Amino acid sequence: SLGHHVEWIDPVGDGMQLARDYLTMYFGQVAAQLTWWQQQGVPASAFETDTQALGLIGRGLAAGDYALARARWNSPMRALGQLFTRFDLYLTPTCAQPPARIGELAAPRWQRTALQLILRFGLDGVLRRSGLVEQLAFDNLHRTPFTQLANLTGTPAMSVPWALDDNGLPVGVQFGAAWGREDLLFQLATQLELERPWGHWRPPVFAA
Repeated sequence: SLGHHVEWIDPVGDGMQLARDYLTMYFGQVAAQLTWWQQQGVPASAFETDTQALGLIGRGLAAGDYALARARWNSPMRALGQLFTRFDLYLTPTCAQPPARIGELAAPRWQRTALQLILRFGLDGVLRRSGLVEQLAFDNLHRTPFTQLANLTGTPAMSVPWALDDNGLPVGVQFGAAWGREDLLFQLATQLELERPWGHWRPPVFAA
């Protein structure tokens, strides 16, 4: 333990509600960004199908839903603040699953075809009712549920490679700190790398 005291604690806040609020804000932000770029003369066809679908859902959001999702971020922020009255750092896995193979996260062909048809004919109502994009987003969040807390609360966090899986790929652990305590993360990263160096790890095929 390198002298550190470690305790198991329950997760901070409602993870599923946090994910839903994150997606609501995410869809809205994508819609806003697409609108801005199109106002600069960039055609919609310049964006990937998935991005256009996210924007289509975002344009259908009510302003009240967007504002409510943003307001609910206050709960995990306050809970995290309470956590740091007891602990200096929190520790989680970086990912919930092993590293993905190239192309593994891509949507299946039938889903891409469905999205293209919906976008071509402007069937935004069908897209919202189908829940297709939300399901794709949740599927991706299932791989990285632990990093969202720092992303949404604006607190510093770091991932360090701590082991290798059976395929020789790095498995990371994440440490999160309170607002403005990046110094703790740098100190811990130094301590961990000195104790268990990882700079020499190389995949079977790599460019350097």
